[in-house]
Amino acid sequence: MARHTAPMPRWWRPPSGTEPMYDETNTQNYYADQETAAQFEQKRFYGAFGRYLKAHDADFYANNPKVAYATCHTALELGAGSGRITEAMVSRQPHLQITATDRSEPMLAQLKQRPGLAQAGQRLIIRCTPAEALAHEPTSYDLVYFARLLMHIKDWQSFLQIAAGLSRNYLLFDFPPSASLGSWGRSVLDRSRHGAQHHDKYHTYNIAQVRQVLHEVGFELVWLYRPFVLPIPVHLKIGWPNGSLAIERAFKWFGLQRLLGAPAHMVARRITPPSPTP
Repeated sequence: MARHTAPMPRWWRPPSGTEPMYDETNTQNYYADQETAAQFEQKRFYGAFGRYLKAHDADFYANNPKVAYATCHTALELGAGSGRITEAMVSRQPHLQITATDRSEPMLAQLKQRPGLAQAGQRLIIRCTPAEALAHEPTSYDLVYFARLLMHIKDWQSFLQIAAGLSRNYLLFDFPPSASLGSWGRSVLDRSRHGAQHHDKYHTYNIAQVRQVLHEVGFELVWLYRPFVLPIPVHLKIGWPNGSLAIERAFKWFGLQRLLGAPAHMVARRITPPSPTP
């Protein structure tokens, strides 16, 4: 018997007008800063939970049970940044030809220093370019993925259209959903920091709307995963992965991960042929 899903109560929805302030130029400048690039992973993935989070993300992108990696020969990474996912993909999927892209030279400089990429050779192509510059290239890829990137994109619908147009088979990505504790708290934080030049701001998105755009560009959602109800910075402060996971298991038991978990991780598979490049 099909289970009836009640609409989300109003008190679980973020109040109108609480979307984070966003300035794309400031965000680009933030990641183009040499010091930011050099300290990026130490600040984002510190301590025991930071190590757990990096392994968690590597599993989602480079060893996902919903992706038939053996059928994929080429992969494109958008917003590769400092290369933590690139390194995992090169290591775990040695048959893939991977093109890693980012618009920040300092971040790509960090990527090139990763020891796990030293032996990649011609299997890895590194390009400094924004995703929109790839939109009309004739090349397409079996797998397109981007971690912690969509949240920085103002016109996210157009970005998903570009990513979908580059993929023959799979899209893997994540983003902060608008219905989550972290998103609501970040809204307040972003408003308090409005005008800061070096502040890593981000957008949040409605999961149903993202799913609709995927359908419009010829993809079906095959997996939606929302791992953490508590905001990731809280788990980093706790610094005890076993304790954090016990807390999240309790939230899952009460059904809160499905409603408030973040980030939203999506695996989408192409169901209609891509449109020909004009």
